[in-house]
Amino acid sequence: MMGPAARVKRSAAGAAEPPRREVLLTLYRRHHLVRGHVDLDDFTADAIRDPTVCTLAARTSYREDPTAEYPQRFGGRLRVHLYGGRVVEHHQPVNRSSAECPLTRAEVESKFRRNAARALSRAAADAVVDAIDSLERCANLSALTRPFRP
Repeated sequence: MMGPAARVKRSAAGAAEPPRREVLLTLYRRHHLVRGHVDLDDFTADAIRDPTVCTLAARTSYREDPTAEYPQRFGGRLRVHLYGGRVVEHHQPVNRSSAECPLTRAEVESKFRRNAARALSRAAADAVVDAIDSLERCANLSALTRPFRP
């Protein structure tokens, strides 16, 4: 289900369209449930049409939480109804990667490497990670910027 009806806009054809923010958040959550993370590759046309994600989408609803502290926080609650009747729920009051709930170094590096793979070789991504690790000892930033130069 969508949020309050007042927030639903109409397309040129008159069909109800959810606000763009809700579409992106819903897509983000579905990919996260299927893959355990969300990267740039999850927003390609092929990824959006992924049969597993589409199957989940057909079984998914969205409701706005009136107690949410948006836009100060981007928390959320997930409730999954499993076959057999069991319900699993998770509440994340503050979004991951915020100052209040930062990602670990390993999570940041993993996310960087997955996204960098679109444009950098593994060796170049390694060089960026190594350069970041040595930033406090660097005289200049050339080691950090070198992998991005043609």
